[in-house]
Amino acid sequence: MTHVVLIGLLAIITIAFSDGATSCNKRSFGETSFVCACSTQSCDTLDPVQPSTSGTYQIYTSNIDTDRFTLSNGSFLPGRKSSCRKFLNLFTNPTTTITIDRDATQQEILGFGGAFTDATGINIQKLTEDVQIKLLESYFSPDGIEYNFGRVPMGGTDFSTEGYSYDDTDSPDPQLSQFELQQEDFDYKIPYIKQALEINPDLELLASTWTAPKWMKTNGAYNGGAIKNEYYQVWADYFLKFFEKYDEEGISFWGVTTGNEPSLALVNSAINSVRWLPGGMKWAGENLGPTIRASKYKDLKILMLDDQRFFLPWFPEAVMKNGTEKFIDGISVHWYWDTIVPASVLTSTHKRFPDKILLATEACRGDKAWEKAVLLGDWSRAEDYVHGIIQDMNHYVQGWIDWNLVLDTTGGPTYINNQVDAAIIVDYETNEFYKQPMFYAQGHFSKFIPRGSHKIDQKTSNNGVEVAAFKRPDGGVVVVVMNKNDSPKTIIVNDSKSGHIELKLTSKSINTILYW
Repeated sequence: MTHVVLIGLLAIITIAFSDGATSCNKRSFGETSFVCACSTQSCDTLDPVQPSTSGTYQIYTSNIDTDRFTLSNGSFLPGRKSSCRKFLNLFTNPTTTITIDRDATQQEILGFGGAFTDATGINIQKLTEDVQIKLLESYFSPDGIEYNFGRVPMGGTDFSTEGYSYDDTDSPDPQLSQFELQQEDFDYKIPYIKQALEINPDLELLASTWTAPKWMKTNGAYNGGAIKNEYYQVWADYFLKFFEKYDEEGISFWGVTTGNEPSLALVNSAINSVRWLPGGMKWAGENLGPTIRASKYKDLKILMLDDQRFFLPWFPEAVMKNGTEKFIDGISVHWYWDTIVPASVLTSTHKRFPDKILLATEACRGDKAWEKAVLLGDWSRAEDYVHGIIQDMNHYVQGWIDWNLVLDTTGGPTYINNQVDAAIIVDYETNEFYKQPMFYAQGHFSKFIPRGSHKIDQKTSNNGVEVAAFKRPDGGVVVVVMNKNDSPKTIIVNDSKSGHIELKLTSKSINTILYW
């Protein structure tokens, strides 16, 4: 009997030490904060969310100095707390009161994710298999940040090792008889998409094209130019062929965009592109829409634009007429010039097309010519991500998809030297990958706000913090609060159904508060 008890105790002790989150292996590269290094030996994890008991809350904190998803708990106090403070406090560090109205429901949240580019696959492939698994689990597993969206390029992008399409023939091929997936699909995309789907079967995929075959285009190049008028239907058939080929590989899609950043073709960018002006976009209503709706993929969501805010709302207004609107399920936007275009254009677009999806489909830092591509441990880039997501969600955006899931320490590979930063950076020489502060910035949303959640109303007493609030399908409330100040910030969260809590947020911190 004594031996049985001892064995039982040992089993309990083993479970206690083997279960639960693994802490960050901090690594500094001389930037403002640190990365969490993952290798064969270790990689930080985060337990699945467990509802707290009524009257209590959980708060997860990441900050510039010490924390990554550090969990603490507390209890609500009854009643509503006034934000009044002593006169001196008004001039030093005034308290911010956040009032939550969980009954004021807004847009449904579709999810969060990143892109399965060639560069992503190339970098994952350079790691040993055990570290590859840790990387994919970091993004997609219940012990990771639980991404449920993946963007998949149809053919090559600037983050490929060369330009290519799926029908690169020397002469026109309007029957698409030579259409084939390329080796890049089989080496760099399909294997990792399948692994991600095994980790998270609820992963939804969104396809986007960068370029058409050169023979379809007015300038005969991968970058710039438009689709020749005589190939409008062929271009729609090209889309359909892609879904058929991926279907043969056991991969299905949630949606497709009408093409990545058509504005690139207007500015002579080296990035692969196809030009679309509002008049030409009748193609979506006359060719792409009818082709998709008449196929076995009729339920695909078709999202137009896939470009910057400065096209809102006038571009969708110009396109969605003469029958085109009935084929368009949503509008996808990128973030690269958000600093000069107000978020109010998102609200204007939502009010003009209230039944259409608004989805943010690409973002990265290090993209400007004056910026260093990769900054290992830079905290300001995490703040930029949180600011972007909060701003979008507070203006009716329903999901947020990052750019490359993985890049190397130079910000590539990219065959046009378009290096940028990513949430995970691979150092293949040491068989490690580094989780950037941006990884945790996104995780403060994706981990805690599952698909089917809804944005709810929140009001703040001053501009001391940035806030967005959500209601989960299980009834939980999620409040994401960022303190960008160089000093701690006191906040009060008021919820008429739960009471109030008072928290002192650490300086330069991202905080996710959960309660049921």
